[in-house]
Amino acid sequence: MLRIAQVLNHNAALVNIDDHREAIVRGKGVAFNKRKGDPVSADRVEKIFLSQHCNCS
Repeated sequence: MLRIAQVLNHNAALVNIDDHREAIVRGKGVAFNKRKGDPVSADRVEKIFLSQHCNCS
């Protein structure tokens, strides 16, 4: 399940995924009237951009 971590605008949001990963989701109205912790409707998601953490030195 996708839960909002931060609303970027009505059409994009930073989300937390169940397996403790982060992603940015994009889609028409995907974050409209949403707040931190609200679930994201999968039918509104058009693209998912997964975050890759690097332990670079």
